[in-house]
Amino acid sequence: MTATLTITEAAEYLGLTATQFRRAVARREMPEPLIKSRPQRWSKVQIDWALEGRLEKSAPCREIDPIMEHLEQCGSR
Repeated sequence: MTATLTITEAAEYLGLTATQFRRAVARREMPEPLIKSRPQRWSKVQIDWALEGRLEKSAPCREIDPIMEHLEQCGSR
């Protein structure tokens, strides 16, 4: 499985429908997408952290996600 997931892949990974997954994101039970534009992609790491209760709901996800940190470092070069 890849490091990022579409909404359909993320929902399937969790055994949910896309609508149920969107509601979990709205309730902040699941992370927001990494990029707000289309197509939206979610970090599998962040989803796993949310399942483990390790994802801070008040912190922006990209600050704690090692994948996003790496991408941001590569983009600033």
